[in-house]
Amino acid sequence: MELVIIAVVYVLAVIVITRQSIYYEISQFKVFLISVFLTPLIGALFVFNSKRKIMYKVKQYKCPSCNFSFTEQHEYCPHCIKENKKVRLQEKLRDMT
Repeated sequence: MELVIIAVVYVLAVIVITRQSIYYEISQFKVFLISVFLTPLIGALFVFNSKRKIMYKVKQYKCPSCNFSFTEQHEYCPHCIKENKKVRLQEKLRDMT
């Protein structure tokens, strides 16, 4: 039973460290392999010693009907207007690197 608990904690640690690598300029697959085979502690050291990505938010406008995104603000979706539908765009903030 103790071995199962240790294995579950190990796998959860690998998953958490792999998810953290999203914010760094490093491959998630590489972090996953390092964490699985060389322990999650080495994976964490590898991630946190990597260069951090520069993230910023961009305002976009998305149509709920056709799922097109626009960077310019429109009152109605230009694609849906061609099909004689007036659909208002929803404002969304998107992370960019």
